[in-house]
Amino acid sequence: MSIRRPRSLLLCAAFAAVASLGAAAPSAAAAAADGESAYRPGEVIVRYAPGVDRAARAATQRATRTEHPEAFAPRSRTLQVRDGQTVNGAIRALRRRPGVLSATPNYLARVSAYLPEDPGPAGVPGGWAQTQWNFLPGTGVDAPVAWEQLIAAGRPGGRGVTVAVLDTGLAYADRGRFRKSPDFSRSRLRRGYDFVANDPYPNDQNGHGTHVASTIGESTGNGRGLTGLAYGATIMPVRVLDSAGVGDIDDIARGIRFAVRNGAKIVNLSFEFDGKLTGGSIPGIIDALRYARSRDVLVIGASGNASARAVAYPARSSLVVSVGATTEHGCQADYSNSGSG
Repeated sequence: MSIRRPRSLLLCAAFAAVASLGAAAPSAAAAAADGESAYRPGEVIVRYAPGVDRAARAATQRATRTEHPEAFAPRSRTLQVRDGQTVNGAIRALRRRPGVLSATPNYLARVSAYLPEDPGPAGVPGGWAQTQWNFLPGTGVDAPVAWEQLIAAGRPGGRGVTVAVLDTGLAYADRGRFRKSPDFSRSRLRRGYDFVANDPYPNDQNGHGTHVASTIGESTGNGRGLTGLAYGATIMPVRVLDSAGVGDIDDIARGIRFAVRNGAKIVNLSFEFDGKLTGGSIPGIIDALRYARSRDVLVIGASGNASARAVAYPARSSLVVSVGATTEHGCQADYSNSGSG
């Protein structure tokens, strides 16, 4: 393989704006026909109008052959479809019921599918990432000047700001088969959560989340690895994507709300839904983004790495700062999505 000039993502928005890298393996949970956006099989997302009580919701479930409601936001439920009923059939039935505002499949988001294998100066696959030109002046973000200003302000590396990284988790501790990254000290980690496994241990089973969190805030000046843009910020790991880099509406919406409630000032979403989906397809996510805005929390989203002429959700939302990729020469990277939506 010939050595190409390295590419990187344009990092912006004060402390954490990182577009996603990484290849997602197909998920066994994704069930969709050809040309249809992938969703969680056997599940639907329903939103009820204000005033719809428990008895009315139960009647709706009986009439639509759905069960096992799980609340993930106010007036929003994940429902299981009974045997013999299809997801699309349940959605049609739900949309006919009084008091139902919306019913959609439980659509899936994925980490963006681009991870260049160029060796770079190190001569190893992926070694290009060791050359962080994107932090330098010129076509980069000129991090040294920002670092100097933050030091002068008494906030070295963005100290005092909590960044929630909603992703595949983080290598934050030695626990069982998991090993801690040496670039994250306990003093710079805030309690997170694993919404995939529903436990308080957001261990990274993919690597993408640790890569993203490291780009945002790994330690600097310690003689190890590379440098984080916001090396003084506190990282809150929130696992919403599984080991294949796939996550669904309810886990992501829960994760956003958790991050906001627990003190994050910035929420980073380095993943994307299928480009064909609209905001109406993922109302639970949009509601969670509105909640973040109402609490003055900045949400950063990856524009997507599929060379598309439209930005994918959640970055397409006006409630999110969308971040794309550039080359070393200041041009838009050919794999980066672009456009307003």
